Amino acid sequence: MFSSATPDYGVTGFAPMGMPASANQTRYVKAELADRGTYMIAVGHLVSAPLDEDRFRAAVDALVVRHPALRSRFDLIDGTVLVHVEPNAHYRCQVTQLADTSLEAFRAWALPLALADVDPLEPGSLIRVFAADYGDRWRFTIVGHHAITDGLSRGVMNKDLLKLYAGEELQPVTSYYDHTLAEALSDDIRDQAVSMAQALPMPSRIVPDAITDQKDAVTGQFLTHDMGPIQRQLNKTAKTIGTTKFGFLASVYALGLRGLMGTDAVSTFFQSAGRQSLDAPTSVVGSFSNTLPLDLTVDPDQLFASFALTNKERSQSAIALENTQLLDHVLESGVAPSVSINLFPREAPIRAADLKIGPREFLDRQTEFDLNLMWAEDKDGLKARAFYNGARLSDARIKLFLATQERILRAALDTPEATCAEIIAAARADHEAVLPIKTSSPAPARRLHSRFFQQAAGTPDAVAIIQSDGRKSYGTLAARALDIARGLSAAGVKESDRVAIFAQRTPEMVAAMLGVSAYGCSFALIDCTYPAVRLTRMLEAIGTPFVIE
Repeated sequence: MFSSATPDYGVTGFAPMGMPASANQTRYVKAELADRGTYMIAVGHLVSAPLDEDRFRAAVDALVVRHPALRSRFDLIDGTVLVHVEPNAHYRCQVTQLADTSLEAFRAWALPLALADVDPLEPGSLIRVFAADYGDRWRFTIVGHHAITDGLSRGVMNKDLLKLYAGEELQPVTSYYDHTLAEALSDDIRDQAVSMAQALPMPSRIVPDAITDQKDAVTGQFLTHDMGPIQRQLNKTAKTIGTTKFGFLASVYALGLRGLMGTDAVSTFFQSAGRQSLDAPTSVVGSFSNTLPLDLTVDPDQLFASFALTNKERSQSAIALENTQLLDHVLESGVAPSVSINLFPREAPIRAADLKIGPREFLDRQTEFDLNLMWAEDKDGLKARAFYNGARLSDARIKLFLATQERILRAALDTPEATCAEIIAAARADHEAVLPIKTSSPAPARRLHSRFFQQAAGTPDAVAIIQSDGRKSYGTLAARALDIARGLSAAGVKESDRVAIFAQRTPEMVAAMLGVSAYGCSFALIDCTYPAVRLTRMLEAIGTPFVIE
């Protein structure tokens, strides 16, 4: 830990003590505290010059003082996340010497330090800086938590750090918290956000093909696929058909997800830039971006050009609602996607005195999603980086997916007037399909009901469920579960069928789950308080004629 008193580096604003966190900050902090994944994202550069370690540490200190967002810590009080800005520049900084000058060696050294003991409540835990001294050159990365920075902010931090290191004088900068005043939302805007959330398709999960007991293999896995200098053709084709680069690439992603998920009804999350709606300049560091939903439902007979235009309009509609509680409505509706997509545009080269600075380097990005596809542009071309859950998806599967994405992209660029089905067919021609797959997941050692019925047979009078209005014994619950299993048999349900359970959190729901499991079927739980139209859509998505009420 390195800290100092706070000198004046042009800071013009700060968060009052106990200021309510933004919706996106709240989401990331709560997820971190619940151990649902860590959101430390590491981006840096290779600098071709000898390292002056003292000057480097002084530059890091000045950087953290300069941007109040980097001095943020959080409190969680009665379910509400509050943000505090520390007066001193707390952070973690470490410099080492490495004989191996490769990015892989730097990543192997820095990542364990970057991802360990992340605590949003601890001052300095959310900003970390690491550097490797190679003698004639050096490499660094700034690791920032998504609750205090976003994608564009990382470029700002890297540029400011290098300019401070080079001894340049920086212009004063406003604070992120100067731009986060909440405005009252109209009922109409609120209704639009609710409608958009409820209109999303039921989420599908990617069929898993890998399993591991190693935690390191579960989080932070990523693979990069280089598509070469294709941006000029992408820009021209997207403009010709009236869409954006993001709309075009999101459509390519949608066709790939269709293969991974085996359904036309797919959706994704994406990150907005967030600054324009808050009138914030690009010199400010903060968590401006918002997590927004995007319906990517595919009609195979639709022209790809039309599909890309539709996705441009859908993304723009979501961005228009980015300062509402759109994400909360998505989560409440139970339609949160298990995948996401980001687009990092080409970053302007950093100029800092006579330093020779290489292109940005992504060390890692842990993800809460099964799959997060990040498209990134640089001078060498377009790259697709897949960050994925290694407990569900194998390296081989992701490599196949990324290769398929390139073929879909090239087919769409060649013939955007073709249908989506024709684009998919062209991408799959003479290549292995993403589906079907062979799963390596072992069969479960026991079914859901097995341990329960063993317990019920040995202690039938023991309490199994405690409610506010009474208790249920193991024997009573077991008898009801067996009644349900007999009912399934009488209804002609086969073991290969899926059963929908309309339920609330009651003993009947537990009995239904145990009964279906004992009979040998799979089941899907559906909240019976949903509107009738939504229940109908869910049953159609599940594709079952069998319902337990």
